[in-house]
Amino acid sequence: MTTQLTDIGWSGSFGSGTWTNRADIVDSDDEIIIPSGITVNTLAGNDRITGIGETPLEIPALPPFPGTNFATRGISNSGTINTDDGADALTGTGGIGIYNEGSINLGDGNDTLTGTSTTVGISVGIYNFGILNTGSGNDIIRATSIINRGTK
Repeated sequence: MTTQLTDIGWSGSFGSGTWTNRADIVDSDDEIIIPSGITVNTLAGNDRITGIGETPLEIPALPPFPGTNFATRGISNSGTINTDDGADALTGTGGIGIYNEGSINLGDGNDTLTGTSTTVGISVGIYNFGILNTGSGNDIIRATSIINRGTK
């Protein structure tokens, strides 16, 4: 299952909502997807977006894993995420915790960007070949992964 973020809110198996100037919480057991061409503006507030990837999706082959083209993703961003001001948190968990080929702008505030890999094989906390902009504040970017190519 997936949860899709849009310019006005979100929709997924756990429900839907619209962005407000309050603390918006998208706490999903699904992968969070922001497609190319979509700009997500969560507005002000202490927003929290959490995604957990369970369905392997095709990805470009990663250098440490030639020929490997599938991995789960917690947050998959091909568009733009603007969280505005506040203590915002984006958290992704999967084979690739956060996959970003778009733009993530956390705005001003004490923000946290966390990508955690929980699998054997492709294991990447944050896979970024887009833009990460944390704005001003005491921000934290945390990526955790395990590389295990063997069977022991």
